[in-house]
This record gives sequence, structure tokens and C-alpha cells, in this order.
Amino acid sequence: MMKCLRPRILYLVLFHIIVTPLICYGGDPTQEIKVLKKRLESLERRQADLYHTLKEKKAPGLVREIIKKLYFGGLMEIEGFVEDDDAKGSSSDILLATVEFDMDVEANGMAGHVLFLYEEDITEPMELDEATVTVEVGYGLSLTAGRMYLPFGVLKTHFITDPLILELGETRQTAFLAGYSTKALDLSIGIFNGDTMKDGDNSIDDVVVSLNILPLDNTKIGASYLSNLADTKIGLTGRNIHKEVPGIGLFLDISFKRWLLSWEYIGAGTGFDAKDLDSNNNGRGDRPQAYNMEVAYIISDFVECSLRYEGSREFLDFPEEQYGVEFAYRPFDNTVVAFEYMHGRLGGGKWRKRFTTQLGMEF
Repeated sequence: MMKCLRPRILYLVLFHIIVTPLICYGGDPTQEIKVLKKRLESLERRQADLYHTLKEKKAPGLVREIIKKLYFGGLMEIEGFVEDDDAKGSSSDILLATVEFDMDVEANGMAGHVLFLYEEDITEPMELDEATVTVEVGYGLSLTAGRMYLPFGVLKTHFITDPLILELGETRQTAFLAGYSTKALDLSIGIFNGDTMKDGDNSIDDVVVSLNILPLDNTKIGASYLSNLADTKIGLTGRNIHKEVPGIGLFLDISFKRWLLSWEYIGAGTGFDAKDLDSNNNGRGDRPQAYNMEVAYIISDFVECSLRYEGSREFLDFPEEQYGVEFAYRPFDNTVVAFEYMHGRLGGGKWRKRFTTQLGMEF
């Protein structure tokens, strides 16, 4: 199999060597309001990668003011992969993996945010991914309403491929979210009406809570709670369920000089009713769980190398164990080239090997 992979991997590497030098785009970002200044500070902390968390990915681009108090940014990612899967066979492709257009506006003391998303073979045609209005109350308090990704898990990664924790925990809903933030603490509480119903109850009775604490300058710990894990984007169950199962998230992030260490867990608090989710047909009901550990070394402000080890339990047909290495290089301020190799163990003793390369650009 490796003899077959080598020429295709070489083609992907040559693609980046030839194409990347042709792309150069720059400019100084402009910021005036508090919400957008936070986004700019986030951009400055990303090192070689364009983003490290789902929250950062949903604030793409260099945030340019196109007219007074109206800001625009965007993200585009092109990916190529070669995969050998014992269950599905060999495959390879080049995809327009991500296109995001983001607009932010300030009006009457409020900040509006709209994000459009396109993903080849996933979200076609382009869809409205987020639309929110945020009011900064003062004293660290804020109120946000609209369609958003809920703060269930931090979902941090340095890799091209989404971690299993994101596959399980990513949650987009229309909600009301209250936040309180200081230099050492970030607390969010939200309410929404989820996609699933128990006993036909279709009402606003779902809750998300997130708490992140910075006990030391180089250490961040966090926990999050989702009242019904079936409301995540992956769609674990059908719309009508017999039992609501809460989701739990735990997070640890440590940095030391040029080393970055992160660990995160997302999982069900209890098992699902077997009538709702029983992928292995054992009659007990599944309790899906996932974890992710990553270590990254910042070689320079523009070069980063990362290692990942992750796994899951009773989580559909996702790998039970997976590890990999990634190398990212930022040739220009708004462009990243990344190479990644992942090796995963599936159920039944089967394996999956995947090489991925990515060209990403924010504008």
C-alpha cells in the first residue's frame, strides 16, 4: 500500500511547493470596537496555524473595515488527501474543504455577526452558519442571541483533521447566551430549544454551561455541560428520543516556553436508551466518549510541529484509537501550508492510514 501512496503523496507535496509562492496577500487589520479587538488579539496568538479552536475558526480573516463600522473577513482551505482504510478501501481526492465569509457590524452599541459557510460535499450550497447580536453590558457582562456554536468544549487542535472531540461535541443552535469574563475567568450560560424531543416536548428546556479558569499565566482549565448530548451537530439519535443524556466536557491547556500541551474530553454523562442509540446492538445503549491529547512545538513564529493521540468509545464508526503528526508552515501572514499523517485503529481490528495536506488562506 505504501508503494501506492508514495507517488500520490509526492504529487500533493509538489502542488504546495509550486502553488504557495504564487499566493501573497497582506494588509494591516483595522479595529475600532471591543468585540473585534478581541478577535485581532486572537489572530496574533495563532503562531503557524490560522486558528486552533472552533471559536477562532468562526472568526476568520484579517477583519477589514470595508465601510464605517462594517467589517469583513474570510477563510479558504484547499485540502488533498490519500487514504487507505481496511473497511472502505483506498481513496484520494482534492477538496475545497472550507470557504467562510464573515461580516461584523457595530450599531447602537451592539455588535452584529454573520458567517456564511461552504464545505465541498458537506454544505452545498453555501449556508448561513452563524448570525448573532451581542450586547456588551459592562463589568465583564455580555448578552448574545442568535444562531451560534455553543461553548460546549473548547475543541482545540493544531491539526488539519478535526479531532474526535469536535466530531462528538460540536453544537450549533439558536440560543440566548449570557457571558461573564475577566482576565482569569470566563463563564457562559445559555438556553435553547434543541433539535431532539422527549415525549413530544418541543420547548426551550435545554441548557449549556461553560467555565474556563486561568489559575496561572501558562495554564487554563475548563469544564462544560450540555443538558442533552443528542443535540450536537453529529446527530447521534433521531428527533424523538426516550431519554435525555447530558454531555460533559473537560479541558486542560498548558504552555511552557515553546511547548504547548492540551488535553480534552467530551462524553455522555450516562448511557443512552438502547432504543435511541445502540450502534453495537448489545441491547444496553451506547455511552459515546472521546478524548484528545496534543503536544505542539513552536519552532519559530512561522513553523510549528505537533503530535496527537486521541481515542473514542462507543462513538459510531469513528476510530477507537488514533495518533498522528502534523507540520505547519506560514510563508505569509495570512497563508498556511500544512502536512499531516494520521494512523487510526477502527473496530474489529481494522486500521486506517491517511495523509492530508492543506493550503489555507485568510483574507
